[in-house]
Parts: sequence; structure tokens; C-alpha cells
Amino acid sequence: MKEEKVLSFAFSHSNPVTASIEQEYYLISGNYTIQDTAGKVFKRIRELLAFNPSSGNILVKEKTCCDDHNYEKMFVVSRAGRPEKFKGENF
Repeated sequence: MKEEKVLSFAFSHSNPVTASIEQEYYLISGNYTIQDTAGKVFKRIRELLAFNPSSGNILVKEKTCCDDHNYEKMFVVSRAGRPEKFKGENF
């Protein structure tokens, strides 16, 4: 059985829920900033958008920024910490 750590998500209509350690690690490890020798900064930020209490999946937005080239994508992270394509349905 996988160990779970309480990670609070603030929803006005529900109690705090738990996320897996793998999901928390996926969110934290995806945030970083790299600067090259020329001074260009590459930044990646992962943000939690929503939590599905019935499946345990989380919806994540990933922002990648480098100079004027910004890119955003959304995807679902399973309880096992694996990213999956977001299909726009109930994740």
C-alpha cells in the first residue's frame, strides 16, 4: 500500500482531501529556473488547478517561459504520479 501524506486543497464546498506523495513530488519537482551564460532565463512552473476526490486525480497547469516564448499546457496527474493527457472531461 502506498503511503499517503495529507496535502490540503482549499475548496469552499468540501473538506481537505489527501493527495499521494507521488502527486506532490510531481508538482514540486516541476518548478525550476535555469539561467544560461548569455543571461536568458528558462522557467517552468506547475500549478494545481483542481482535485477530483472520486478518482484521486489532480489537474495541473504547466507554464514554460523563456524570453517572449510562453507556453502553457494542462494535464492530469494520476495518484501514482503519472501525467496523462487532459481530454476536457471529468478527470
